[in-house]
Amino acid sequence: MLLFRGTDLLKIYKFFRHSSQNKYEFKIKTLFLTTVIFSILYLFLDDMDFSGVNIVQEKIKDELIEKTVEKEIDENVPEAFRNQGSELLPDKSSDLQLEIATEEVKDEVKKDDLQAESIEPSLLMKFFNRFYFSINTGCLLGYGDIYPVSSIAKIMAMIQAMVTILLILY
Repeated sequence: MLLFRGTDLLKIYKFFRHSSQNKYEFKIKTLFLTTVIFSILYLFLDDMDFSGVNIVQEKIKDELIEKTVEKEIDENVPEAFRNQGSELLPDKSSDLQLEIATEEVKDEVKKDDLQAESIEPSLLMKFFNRFYFSINTGCLLGYGDIYPVSSIAKIMAMIQAMVTILLILY
């Protein structure tokens, strides 16, 4: 349990206390502190609340789907192109069969989820991604490589940006 004694609170107050001489030091410390706090808060959100975070996961799933579809098509091609002797099926049928095979593989991949532990980022990697996003938001950079998608993530990013603006104006 996290308990503070009076002397601990006094030390924290003295650390963040500022005078006109060390005003910029106070702002830097506060910016760093808010960045860490918001990183921890962002950590409670899911990867689906941000876009750009899970690009690797999506890429691996797409590649697995593509390889499985190619293997399935290779196995079924001779049957697909046989129609009353040696005539080939029209392009629409082969496209339809490719589409059906792709949907079946997508369903299998979603069901298995590619053994989530093999592509799920570690807690440290999640914190690093959130810390990166928090620094970009806190410093008002806005690169756009990671951006909030859900309403709660957007609200938190707006609050963090407003805290930074207030810190600049103070």
